[in-house]
Amino acid sequence: MDLNLELYKDVTSDKEAITPEIAQKWLEEGLSENRDIRNGTVKRYIKDLQNNRWFLNGETFVVGKSGKLLNGYHRCSAIVASGISIVSIVVRGVDDDAYKTMDGGTNRNPADILKAYGVLSYTREKAGSVSKYLSFLCGKRCIISAVGDTNLTASGKIGNRNMQVLDTYTENQEIFDDAIMFALNIKKANKNSFSMMRLTPGDISALIVYLHKNMGYPVEKVKEFFNELYEMDGKSDKLFMNDFCNIMRDDFKNINKMLPKTRQSFLAKAWNMYNGKILSKNNMLMLTREEEKQGVSFM
Repeated sequence: MDLNLELYKDVTSDKEAITPEIAQKWLEEGLSENRDIRNGTVKRYIKDLQNNRWFLNGETFVVGKSGKLLNGYHRCSAIVASGISIVSIVVRGVDDDAYKTMDGGTNRNPADILKAYGVLSYTREKAGSVSKYLSFLCGKRCIISAVGDTNLTASGKIGNRNMQVLDTYTENQEIFDDAIMFALNIKKANKNSFSMMRLTPGDISALIVYLHKNMGYPVEKVKEFFNELYEMDGKSDKLFMNDFCNIMRDDFKNINKMLPKTRQSFLAKAWNMYNGKILSKNNMLMLTREEEKQGVSFM
């Protein structure tokens, strides 16, 4: 890159009001080779606009020398769809070929945002827990992940996931902190059974918060369930709890693992039996074909 600033004298930046009319014009006259618009991203931006979660944060719209929009198509689509104007920084006069280099950086994840706002202990675990909780709320049938706590994030249905994770954690910090520490302590005290059952601290803590906050169960009752599940390790006086441990143990040994959705269905059915919401023949834990296909909800 040439460091002679004179070569870039036509590149300018300033604050501008972006109205739906301006956004529509940019979209109509934009680059034909722009990437496909992702509807989920647009819907997330619309939610942020409608809920007053849009800020002048330094991110720019970029207009090329040709006058065509190079960067900002999803934002423009959201502005048009919502009918809401914003103020943003607009950079003009950039070489149109620079489009090929845009959007190649690393996005900030929820853990980065929590850390930036002073959450310095168990940040990744807390971010994973809140993300799973939000994913459950917005309609995902399964919050248990195949590979851990950090890959599963909140759906675009609820808007900017980073801000939603921060807001949700801030509003419910006490219960999330307590649930995370409980899950981490279970992991520490029951290493063998914890590995075997393949539930992460994020899975357990998100379910504690969900079952308490959204289903109305006392936190201690949910903790008792997980304590018995792990500490008894197949030696409970409840047959269905032993069945769950044995099913997870057998699956742990198998090369072909059951799907996360199936594991969650077994867990949900064990919970439903634990709190007396459903009865099963001989008090045994089994899934019907319909339950395997559709999944089991926590009751």
